Amino acid sequence: MKYNLGLIITLALAEIGYMFTTPTPSRLLVIYIILALIVVLLAILICQMIYWAFQKWRKPLIFIRGRLAPAQFNDCFTLGEGIYRRLRKPYPAQDQANGWLENYGCGVFEAYDREEKCWGYLSLWPLDPAAFEGIRAGAITEAQLAQPMIAEAKNAPFAHWYVADILKRNKRFHEAVPNPTFSEYLCSLMIYHGLRSLLKAKQFRFPFAMVGCAVTRPGKDWLERLNFEPVPLAPMFRHAGNIYSRSIDRKGLKNLLKRMRGEIKSHEARINNLIRAYDRT
Repeated sequence: MKYNLGLIITLALAEIGYMFTTPTPSRLLVIYIILALIVVLLAILICQMIYWAFQKWRKPLIFIRGRLAPAQFNDCFTLGEGIYRRLRKPYPAQDQANGWLENYGCGVFEAYDREEKCWGYLSLWPLDPAAFEGIRAGAITEAQLAQPMIAEAKNAPFAHWYVADILKRNKRFHEAVPNPTFSEYLCSLMIYHGLRSLLKAKQFRFPFAMVGCAVTRPGKDWLERLNFEPVPLAPMFRHAGNIYSRSIDRKGLKNLLKRMRGEIKSHEARINNLIRAYDRT
């Protein structure tokens, strides 16, 4: 781009020099227009340079990726299995999870750092309507979700979604960053990028419904912050735990993404400031 811009400016200056030698009102008008265009082009170039410098200075803390390779998916599975084991909650078997991934490979989003260390993951699965209603009623648990209940990617878009996991590694990211601050940032980042990625890939059929089971207190808090509402369960299914559900239309999703983007920027700025202050001491 810089070569094209330089050529344009050179030709424009040459033309201006010629016109100045034989000025007329019409030529002066052309000169003013050319000068205005040069100022605009220079302003665009300066803005780009400032943006590139800011991106380099900003240094993203965590990266998000989807469509995971087998090794990356195994990192997420191992993290989730360990968390559920400590909570003494049932977790899908490895072959069961692999079957889900075989049907739909777009719904797991891993959060990782510059050293490729997995810090958490979000998993969203499209379900067939019967399985969705079973989860929502408490008649089916996550451990009972069989591969045929997971919708196949070729049939997108989907109107029924299961929020399986919003999990993070239980370790400190940096000595200067409190765990709750990093947790807020990480979960916001995963949810934002997960929903935004699926929206861009046209995976949602609006309005779509989502359901999730709050296994942990942070999970319950996040579902409530995302405007999920508790689902009353029949007495025979109350063992299923805390089930939450909501419906989302296109406008609601865009408003949610806009809100979360602002929260992410705020969290990221605070964490970067804490780290820079720590490094100066």
